[in-house]
Amino acid sequence: MMKHLQEKYALSAEGAKDLLKGIVYSVLAYTSLMLPVALLAYVLNSLLAWR
Repeated sequence: MMKHLQEKYALSAEGAKDLLKGIVYSVLAYTSLMLPVALLAYVLNSLLAWR
């Protein structure tokens, strides 16, 4: 994967490693923003189904 990133974007080994870290941290950040909304939807769905 690192080699592919290096060749595709003309990066050094350090740049490819940093790009991969940036991708992983971005995915984690967006997931942490979506998690409360998904939890709220689940709770509201179960409350509405209860009635």
